Amino acid sequence: MPPEYFWRHFNFNGGVFLNIHKLKEKIIVYVKVLLAHMAPISNPMPPTRMKKSDWGLFLVLMAVLSVLAFTNLGFGRGHVPTSAWRPPLMEFVLLDFGEVTEITSMQFYNGHPDNLPFMISISENHFSWMTVYTSSSGYTPFQWGNVYFPDGTFAKYLEIRPFGVEGFEFYEVAFRGANGELLPPPTLIRGGETAYRLFDEQHLVPENSSFKLGIYFDETHHVRTAYDYLHGRRPTEWTHPPLGKVFIALGIKLFGMNPFAWRLPGVMFGLAMIPLIYAFARQIFKSNNWALFAAIIFGFDFMRFTQTRIGTIDTFVTLFAIAMYFFMYLYISGEKARNFIRSAGLLLLCGASMGFAIASKWQGIYAAVGLPILFFPVWYEIFKADTRKAIKTVGVCVVAFIIMPLTIYVLSYIPFVKGMGGEGIADGLRIIWENQVAMLSFHGNVVSDHPYGSQWWSWPITLIPFVYYAQIADGMMVRIVATGNPAIWWVGIPVAVFVIFRLIKPCGFFRKKNSEKNYSSEIIVKPTTSRDYTLTFLLVGYAMQFLPWIFVSRETYIYHYFTSVPFVVLLITWFFKNHVKHLWVTVGYAAVVIGLFVVFYPGLSGTPVAVDDTITWFRFALGIVIISLGARGIFRNGRKDAAFFNGKE
Repeated sequence: MPPEYFWRHFNFNGGVFLNIHKLKEKIIVYVKVLLAHMAPISNPMPPTRMKKSDWGLFLVLMAVLSVLAFTNLGFGRGHVPTSAWRPPLMEFVLLDFGEVTEITSMQFYNGHPDNLPFMISISENHFSWMTVYTSSSGYTPFQWGNVYFPDGTFAKYLEIRPFGVEGFEFYEVAFRGANGELLPPPTLIRGGETAYRLFDEQHLVPENSSFKLGIYFDETHHVRTAYDYLHGRRPTEWTHPPLGKVFIALGIKLFGMNPFAWRLPGVMFGLAMIPLIYAFARQIFKSNNWALFAAIIFGFDFMRFTQTRIGTIDTFVTLFAIAMYFFMYLYISGEKARNFIRSAGLLLLCGASMGFAIASKWQGIYAAVGLPILFFPVWYEIFKADTRKAIKTVGVCVVAFIIMPLTIYVLSYIPFVKGMGGEGIADGLRIIWENQVAMLSFHGNVVSDHPYGSQWWSWPITLIPFVYYAQIADGMMVRIVATGNPAIWWVGIPVAVFVIFRLIKPCGFFRKKNSEKNYSSEIIVKPTTSRDYTLTFLLVGYAMQFLPWIFVSRETYIYHYFTSVPFVVLLITWFFKNHVKHLWVTVGYAAVVIGLFVVFYPGLSGTPVAVDDTITWFRFALGIVIISLGARGIFRNGRKDAAFFNGKE
């Protein structure tokens, strides 16, 4: 913006003296500009019609991403114990090995509780007992745990005694001998009617625990709560709304209490993001090829891959955040060319998506804040053209954005209220309200010093990745790390900065007429263009997912950036479509995104690698091969590919 513009409104003479009248005129101008660039386009172009080749390419992408999503996800029925010993109060297990035997360790598949203490005692003659283990901390629920005995531990009898508390659960127990071999199940002397279940699935005892056999990271909260919902128990986790755990519970209900079942809903929602982002990009860019470009780079983002393969709730809020903005874009971009019924339907779909997002996690509120920012300039245009239609639209919005989300939110609490023992509507509403107060207090006062805690500004540069799972066994290392694909997250930073300056650039907003003196009266607002409107929309969507975290005082983590990534992808796609003229750069960029995914795949998926990780060089070489093949194809088929990416289909 030229310096003389500011001199017309500010006088620097020992301080700053503001001309109120000029400031008022300037604000009016900027409001007009904002309204112009957020108003619907008069004649929006329809997206390019899908051809068989478009469907084929998209289905190939979905097939590849589906195989990657389900590979190494977790074991299902027939791989984890399903029958549990739940002793009554003061009951304990007494076992007889038949003869004095050396015992080096005990493996057990823990049940729902994670902090119920127990004690293990041994004896060679049933008269003289020695305590060899007392649990001092909790074990991961629904996961294999180990108790290692002191060297030279010999016993004929062994006793497992819970410390007099209700709710104790062991699904299976096994003992190992001097050489690590699995000992035959001992004879059960005492333990109650269900004690036999401790040894009825010995064929499922693994050599080592694994994320594929049980819970890891925050699954300990969300999966257990889903289990609570199914069994009418008091919810373990209450710091987030219930809907995300309800989706997890649906997977458990259909496929049993196993890792595959409780991770399946997240995988399906994560895969659903791909056609949704494809449809979103197709509407924005009016090109099937650029839609495919957006779907590819989003599909191979590290965070999307890792976060959708764990039984937590962030996947659900992200999908619904994309959906609410997608439906709002459909409404705004074609409002003038669509009848009222269809426009109302899009608003209702947008409102429903908003309700599902907030009912999954309060982070959905951040996304919802952007909707009125985008909607009201459009409604103002409707109001100027047709007051009656504007009033009817307000009525639809009351239903779509107040009544419907509130109804969805309250109904999502049904299993929570049942678990809390609520009876009747009044009691249920009281429980719901008390939970809102408790959640607000928790998030406002939580104090944590997590080693993977990170501030909002560090997320786009992937400064502090989050290690969800790490294990070293038999010379092999397994890791699952939540972070972003550098080719997407790092590139998103300069692209976002470029977009901001593109929107505030004077030549993009104003042009002056004759006089230099009467500034406000000589400004006219340029008509809205598809490019300006798209940028404004995407920037609002990105800002509403990201900027609210600046004001969050509690400890935050890199996965909180997940809801912002779809908008980063769309902004990058816009940039490449409009400002990258050399085709080899565009295709090469997509190849780099995929190549980096190949390089880091083991650390994202939990695939075992050697401790020294020499295989990294092979993965790196494979990634380079993919990039090189992509570049070779560009140079050999430049003209054809240029038409392909420029939308000349």
